[in-house]
Amino acid sequence: MRVLVLAPHHDDETIGCGGTLAGFVAAGAEVLVCHVFDGSTGIADLTAAACREARRAEAEAAARILGCRLLPGLDLPDRMPHEPGALIRPLIALLRQTRPALLLGPHAGDRDHEHRLVAAAMEEAFWMASSPMFPELGAPCAPLSALLGYEVWTPIADAALTVDITAQAGRKRDALSCYASQDGASGWGAGGMGLSTYRGTTLLGGGLAEAFTLRRMRLDARDLIDLFNNPGAAK
Repeated sequence: MRVLVLAPHHDDETIGCGGTLAGFVAAGAEVLVCHVFDGSTGIADLTAAACREARRAEAEAAARILGCRLLPGLDLPDRMPHEPGALIRPLIALLRQTRPALLLGPHAGDRDHEHRLVAAAMEEAFWMASSPMFPELGAPCAPLSALLGYEVWTPIADAALTVDITAQAGRKRDALSCYASQDGASGWGAGGMGLSTYRGTTLLGGGLAEAFTLRRMRLDARDLIDLFNNPGAAK
């Protein structure tokens, strides 16, 4: 199975779903990560070019630990005005190029404006990529199986899916430590692991977990039966 993860900024994929991604890789999936914004802000006293280079290097190190493949970013300028639909066509093209079965990105209720922009574009690109629309963006891909939203700035109010990441906690912690520029500024390493601990305590009764919204899912009856006949597959 191929999984595509959209991260607005360099570190969002690790904070929001790093343990889940490591679990996917351990189970034999191919996990691709694409950063939407260019990383030109976020490190004090660096030029935009130097900031982009540093944040990309941090993301490459984190991806190696999680076992993911880092794709070229979409490189929209950080913290600049963008039209709400500006991302839809690039995402359609990306989905048609990579042809994943599963798409992950920030949940729609995140308070960060750029996270919400990505979430809204994902909703449209999710179905448009498999339609005959915009043939200039590539051949339509097969319909995706599901669209999952992870949490970063704003906790999900009512999680539809909980993934136990206890076995992958070390990898997530190590990957978060690669983002030294962000951890030093705001303590995201401890914050990300704290959120996973809280989710494990409240949703699973212990351990560490990551929570997701389930915005879209394509299953036939056999898939649904298999899902719920497999103890622990759905929580």
